[in-house]
Amino acid sequence: MELKKEILKEIMRQPDKTFIANDFVDLLGVKRNAISHYLNRLVDEKKLKKYYGRPVRFQLSSDELTAKVENDVFESFIGYEGSLKEVIESCQAAVKYPPAGLPILLKGESGVGKSFLAQLIYQYSQQQQIIQENAPFLVLNCADYANNPELLSGILFGYKKGAFTGATDEYEGLLKKADGGYLFLDEVHRLSSENQEKLFLFMDQKFFSKLGDNTQKIYANVRLIFATTENIETVLLTTFKRRIPLKATILPYRERPIRERQDLLYHFFQREAEQLEKEITLSPNVVETFLLADTVENLGGIRNAIQIACANAFSKQENENPLKIDRSLLPQEWQNKKEKTTRLSTDWLSIPLVTGVFAENKYIELGLEKEQIAGKTLIEMNQEFLEIKKRYIRFLKETTENIVQYNLLFWYKLQSELTQIATHYGIVFDEVEKKSIFLFLVQSISFEFPEISAKMSSELQKKY
Repeated sequence: MELKKEILKEIMRQPDKTFIANDFVDLLGVKRNAISHYLNRLVDEKKLKKYYGRPVRFQLSSDELTAKVENDVFESFIGYEGSLKEVIESCQAAVKYPPAGLPILLKGESGVGKSFLAQLIYQYSQQQQIIQENAPFLVLNCADYANNPELLSGILFGYKKGAFTGATDEYEGLLKKADGGYLFLDEVHRLSSENQEKLFLFMDQKFFSKLGDNTQKIYANVRLIFATTENIETVLLTTFKRRIPLKATILPYRERPIRERQDLLYHFFQREAEQLEKEITLSPNVVETFLLADTVENLGGIRNAIQIACANAFSKQENENPLKIDRSLLPQEWQNKKEKTTRLSTDWLSIPLVTGVFAENKYIELGLEKEQIAGKTLIEMNQEFLEIKKRYIRFLKETTENIVQYNLLFWYKLQSELTQIATHYGIVFDEVEKKSIFLFLVQSISFEFPEISAKMSSELQKKY
């Protein structure tokens, strides 16, 4: 989570209080000048009010008192703005759907993060004040009781004493215990057909009966999340499937864009760096093995391989910092994996030791409140750069159409190549970027428009 958002989140917990920069130094473990920089950025964004004095004080603005930062909860899920954006937006819509939300079914291979996403959906519901802060979140793995469907039915719906062999006392089922909150049923395909029918009736009628007592109706307001690794067309009843409007698929690691795979890789190694209290550097062939090797491993298998590599490095380099990990330290089966031919880099990737609130963050953006660079503040520089960008976009619109007409074949070829890049590496270009690349390449090949890049390059270098 970005430092700026963490500061705003803390201030929103106490909207009537005024804060100074030092209030966050010990709390977040970040230097005062970085805190001051982001407090002032929040003032520029009209999220905070600023009171001048000694010391300067900050308070939540009146506009921000009612605002809700909806994506905060999901930022910890790598891919929330990429391959999982539509999934998360659908889950947010299902949570908000009146009057009691929609059931959600999460599909995907083992280890892709279905359980983690279910927890985030619950936290999001709390954040949006759709459920109470102390609302329950209960979890049941249906596979644990798949061989005893009667017991599984009793655990879900509750049972009366003597309802079945071993029912020595009355039991309140998970549906009632989860009243007002969430019940997450993992491996839902292991539910028997009878239990699927019972659960379908509950979703339809909002009441159920305990095992051994069909006379008493028990009402419960429970939000349901299901998860499965199987093809739902073959393992779930048609009536049960139809009662679940949202069915969301989480992509496996091998189908994620390369940017997300890199973030996941960095995240896992950073956790090991924190555990070992050492920095870690990765050789290019280690990075390529994890990012490009043909593999069907899920995230659990990848993390296990990373832990073994770190354990091997720590055993051999205990007195060294950083730990250097090359391909020879990977588990044998990973050393044997076939790589694609693409070379990502010739540089070692450094994994710094980051502790505290930001231990899972790849980048911590730092700035100085009063620092001058080339005679201009950071904010002034950013504003000037945006103006240059606007002028450049106007130039693109005015210029590109004529040039494309004379280089149509080259334009189509470029479009094809950029599509290939997006497919293989997850790097997606918008129209402005495509046209910029096109103009640059045309100029480089034909030297027809040398003033384009020369002007932009000169202007940017002169200012920054």
